[in-house]
Amino acid sequence: MLKRPLSTSSPSSVEIESLKTQLVRLRQLFDHATRANARSNGPAAPFSEAHGTENSLLTEVRTIVETMQRTVDDLEHALRKRERTEEALRESEQQFQFLYDNNPSMYFILSPDGIVLSVNTYGAEQLGYRRDELVRKSVLTVFESGDHETIHRQLKTCSSHPGDTFEWEIRKVRKNGSRLWVHERARAAVDPHRGLVIMVVCENVTEHRHTTQLLSTLVRESPLPLVSLDENARITTWNQAATRLFGWTEEEVLGRELPYIPNGEEAAASVLWEQGLLGDITGPIELRRCRKDGSILDLLLWPVFVPAESGRSSTAVGLYVDQSDLKRAEAAQVKSEARLRSFLDALDDLAFEFDETGTYLNVWTKNEAMLALPRRDIIGKALTDVFGVEQGGAHLEVIRQVLDTGETRAIEYDLAISGYRHYFSAVLSRIPAAGLVKATVACVVRDITARKEVEEALRTSEERFSKAFRMSPHPIIVTELDTGRCVEINEASLRLFGYRRDEVVGQTTLNLGLWPTLSSRADFLKRLVAAGSLRNQEMDFYTKERSLRRCLVSSELIELNGVKCVVTVGSDITEQKRAEEALRVSEARLQRFVEEAPVGLVILDNKQRLLSANRAFCDLTGYPESEVVGHSYHLYIHPDDLPKNVALTDELYHGMRSEYALEKRYIKKTGETIWVSVRATGVDMPNHPGPLLLAVVQDITERKQASESRERLSQDLHDNILQSLYAVGMQLEAGKLVAGQSIRRSKTYMTQAIDQLNQLVTDVRTFIALLKQGPSPSMNFRQALRQIVDSFSSNDRKAADLAVEDRVIEAISPVQAEQLLNIAREALSNSVRHGQAANRQVSLRRESNSVVMQISDDGIGFDPKRKRIHGHGLMNIAARAKNIRARLVLESAPGRGTCITVELPGVE
Repeated sequence: MLKRPLSTSSPSSVEIESLKTQLVRLRQLFDHATRANARSNGPAAPFSEAHGTENSLLTEVRTIVETMQRTVDDLEHALRKRERTEEALRESEQQFQFLYDNNPSMYFILSPDGIVLSVNTYGAEQLGYRRDELVRKSVLTVFESGDHETIHRQLKTCSSHPGDTFEWEIRKVRKNGSRLWVHERARAAVDPHRGLVIMVVCENVTEHRHTTQLLSTLVRESPLPLVSLDENARITTWNQAATRLFGWTEEEVLGRELPYIPNGEEAAASVLWEQGLLGDITGPIELRRCRKDGSILDLLLWPVFVPAESGRSSTAVGLYVDQSDLKRAEAAQVKSEARLRSFLDALDDLAFEFDETGTYLNVWTKNEAMLALPRRDIIGKALTDVFGVEQGGAHLEVIRQVLDTGETRAIEYDLAISGYRHYFSAVLSRIPAAGLVKATVACVVRDITARKEVEEALRTSEERFSKAFRMSPHPIIVTELDTGRCVEINEASLRLFGYRRDEVVGQTTLNLGLWPTLSSRADFLKRLVAAGSLRNQEMDFYTKERSLRRCLVSSELIELNGVKCVVTVGSDITEQKRAEEALRVSEARLQRFVEEAPVGLVILDNKQRLLSANRAFCDLTGYPESEVVGHSYHLYIHPDDLPKNVALTDELYHGMRSEYALEKRYIKKTGETIWVSVRATGVDMPNHPGPLLLAVVQDITERKQASESRERLSQDLHDNILQSLYAVGMQLEAGKLVAGQSIRRSKTYMTQAIDQLNQLVTDVRTFIALLKQGPSPSMNFRQALRQIVDSFSSNDRKAADLAVEDRVIEAISPVQAEQLLNIAREALSNSVRHGQAANRQVSLRRESNSVVMQISDDGIGFDPKRKRIHGHGLMNIAARAKNIRARLVLESAPGRGTCITVELPGVE
């Protein structure tokens, strides 16, 4: 029997059944041959060669049959295995086709020239087509004509680099003409049946791009400075607030490392940057940074570091607050920070798996901060544990509906996370049961807090705009550009022009007669169209009563429902113009009054500079106006009076006083010194920052000289005439005491008293002559001083010891001599009347470049600090010393006598 070689290919079930039939037939023949052989030989037949040969043949046949049986069994087993594999493959292909068609991504398989070989159902439906409407059509069908060249270039690039993945974003066109932005990933590969094909996966990113643009606008328009940097500290984002804070424009900093670290703080800044890249710091952080102009800013920084896959941060976002404005910026900063965090969080989706009881089976997320509980704690908990009985029960009911109906459900809900209220959009779909595993529910959640906030902000903004438009105190009117027809008008406009709303809306401004002339509107529109907007234009309009009103208007071109319109905001400045004219006339009158005033009038700023000076002031100081305006009052105030004047003006500028009055000396341009009375008060001037000072200046030189003359007259009467009378009185008193004892001695005292009276008469005449003539007469200083010393002596009171150096007399001027004599007379008079001294000394000597006069006694003394109610002697001594610029020293104590020293410095 010949062996039939087995086919190397896998036999079909029909072939295996044929082999089984042949094998059964062969086994029947083998069994029949065996029985026939047994009958012919018998059981006891002796062994023969023919018998042995036949038995060997039967044995070989049995072996072949058994081998074939095993082969058939193996083939049958392989066939059943292959059938199971094919069944699994069919199921897998069906599942793949189901996932391919229903996956929420658009899948395309293209030929290198852009012909659509395959597209999934979801992708076709997203574009508004059936699959058969796109297959075997050019993919350019779903793109704008302007992008066709780009698509060809991308297909060519993919075809040239099989195995490489390429990504881009582009706009597709739906069948109905609407557009959507997609993110495409493409890769070329070799299909065994189709050859080189290009597989494209598309994700709808329209909402993502809108969110990104909105976020970019929020960042750019944020009132708080926002700066983002890459991992090399180069600027990637720089908003307008950052420009205002730091001084650099966006063009100057993008792509560069900002040179804003102060000198000496580079190492600390590097350490802080490295800590941030590792995620080891949180805000707020106090730090110092430089502006473009070099000034130092004290800032609070809120940093956000975005981690990369390596664990280190790839992007850093910084929000800066200038601490000097921190109070004002806190509210805006918190709001901006919360909005920014909400938008960033919205980019991460959450995914959950629930069973029929609402228990969390699985949680998938890249951002655990968006979970109500940590991932490890939330798995195994029920919805009611997380959301509460009421809200959790409502979510559980939705899950059960999805499991019962198999329909996809979408819900929105809110949840407080870490103290913030977040809003979420969830899509729930059933995961079919598999074997013993029950069906579950998959839930994909997206954070829509940002969208909700934007919607709320938009709603609030629209309400605010509507209220602001209606309630604005400024007239606002919206008209069509071409026709001038009034579209909308607010209450302020109606009050200004005297119309009702129904009389204006729908009418043109020309029909209403608002424009003075036709050319007025034509000229206005010509300038508006050319510039796009007009600001602060003064224009005239007629009211309903034909009253002409002057208005300050600003206009802007806008588009409403496809119609070009003009929005105009104005202010009625008619009364303001009239007031300005009245003010101009009043100011002219005031200026004429100031110029013609008989007293000096000046205005000074807080730097002590003159802003204006009238003619009387210039005549008083001798300076023309051009030489005083813009200069400090240091120019003409006497140096000795300057410190007190500066102190008073500083107090006025700092609000410590509202006015002051002061008598001081001016030095005229000619060098002459005059006395003036100044009354100063604080004033404000339009368009001039800071406090100002108005001073009224009057020349009081003659009054001051008269006052000094009266004071000098008083001193001379007290020190000369009165003291001489006192000396005469003492002589008369002495003569009276000795009259009963010695006629001769009494006569002597009377003679001395008469001589002193005669001298007093001479002194009075001289004093009267001095009042008329002014200058001091020449005198013999030594003789005059001796006469004063002797006048205070008597029989029981010896004369004071007098010591005068010869060289001193020549160094003393007549004015100084007169004052020194008066000081000596007053000092000796006080000693005689009050001192009860036994000895007195008067000396006049030279010490270096000074002349020193000293009068001393050994009397009872007194306390110089004790306030004295009666008498002017010591005050007159001090005043006379001051008049000749002498230094006065009074030394006395109870029981220790008195010493008066007068030192004249600078004597040659």
